Amino acid sequence: GDSPQVLRDLSVSFDKVGNIELQLGDVPAAKTASMQSLAIRQQLQTSLGDSPQVLRDLSVSFDKVGNIELQLGDVPAA
Repeated sequence: GDSPQVLRDLSVSFDKVGNIELQLGDVPAAKTASMQSLAIRQQLQTSLGDSPQVLRDLSVSFDKVGNIELQLGDVPAA
């Protein structure tokens, strides 16, 4: 289903996939997974509001995406 807990778990799974892709050296695949996680977390923010957990999760996603953009050489996007 699309319950908040299921969606959060899915976003965490995408984060883990992104971490594995980074370890394998596939930075574009890591970006894709991290962007999927970020999109889910933004969806959760829209539906749940700015709770501490939602904001923390968003900050983690933005941090990961920014680091990946740096690795890809896209400083403005980072």
